[in-house]
Amino acid sequence: MQATQAIVLSPAWPGSTYGYELAIASSLASYARTYRRVLFCCITEDPKPPSAWPNVELVHVPIRKPSKALRFFKSLASSSPAITQLFRSPGVSRAIALEVGRRDLLNERTDIIFEDLPVASLAQAFRTEDDDNRFVMRSHNVVSEAFEGFEATGNLLSRLAWKYENARIRRFEKHVLESCDSVYTITARDLNEYRRRYQFEADGVLGVDFDQSSLAEKAQFVEIAEDPLAIVHLGTVDLRKGHGIREFVEQVFRPLRVTMPALRLVLGGRNSEQYHSADNNIEGHGFIDDEGDFLCKGRIFVNPQKLGTGVKIKSLVAMSYGRVLVTTPKGIEGIDAVNGEHCFVAKNNDDMVTCLQHLMDSPDEVARVSHNAYNFVLENYCRPGDAQA
Repeated sequence: MQATQAIVLSPAWPGSTYGYELAIASSLASYARTYRRVLFCCITEDPKPPSAWPNVELVHVPIRKPSKALRFFKSLASSSPAITQLFRSPGVSRAIALEVGRRDLLNERTDIIFEDLPVASLAQAFRTEDDDNRFVMRSHNVVSEAFEGFEATGNLLSRLAWKYENARIRRFEKHVLESCDSVYTITARDLNEYRRRYQFEADGVLGVDFDQSSLAEKAQFVEIAEDPLAIVHLGTVDLRKGHGIREFVEQVFRPLRVTMPALRLVLGGRNSEQYHSADNNIEGHGFIDDEGDFLCKGRIFVNPQKLGTGVKIKSLVAMSYGRVLVTTPKGIEGIDAVNGEHCFVAKNNDDMVTCLQHLMDSPDEVARVSHNAYNFVLENYCRPGDAQA
């Protein structure tokens, strides 16, 4: 008998601005269509947003996030990698059990869904000997691959620590894949990567799409740009993505300003404020509430990402606003866009300098690809409108 209700455990809320929250909103919309009742438990520091689905109840499980270094050192006392430490506290399991118990959700067959690999460390809290529930993971990326680049960067101690950590990530990832009843990846490429790495066959792809009403609203932004000499980037600057931004600033943006001194780099997203430099025409705005207003600061969007797997959702978000995406091969991974038609893909930093110089001198080319980008998202990443509660 198929379950008609689900408990979703997630490390972030659904939303429409940043990649991770957009991916969760996309999968949650699918769950809302599939199940009669959904309890969405979000384990995060951030407060609860309103629900967009009448059959989805959002529950906040608050946590205080320690530093990455502290999480790593705490993980040394356990067999689990540092990426799971936020969710392994007994207090997290108790809080979720309390919320589930209040609603008497486990009185019938229920699908327990883990949004991404780290929260799957909570599976043991739900398992019983006579369990008839189904355990499902929706993978957002191949985590073992996403962090492998750090084994070759930094000092010797850092490289050794990452080698040790990634070995534990691989063991944990393999264990989760084999212990879940169903696994869905975010791209076909990730599905093939699980097959290659672990000889594991995932059940299918649960990708990313946009609500059609939100896409219709974004059409008004396609032709708007405050400054033709502004390059924009929107996204959290974290451990993996920060490397690409730093390299872009040093090896692409600064050389471009030698011949284009009025060129501006406008950064938005958590931790982007650390790059703010008025002397170098770099604006770091930090967290952004309104993505539309922010992206209108320029028509060219850069995603210099060098590490990571899964769909590069920030690239899709930019294209959905008609921004001309200039990115790396990694930054377009999981997206079947055509280079030169829907976006521009630079193989290295020199190619990116050349591409951006060309675009700054070619407003007609910018206008053409801007419209192509929006239409590409509309045709390939659009779902029916979400019912409002």
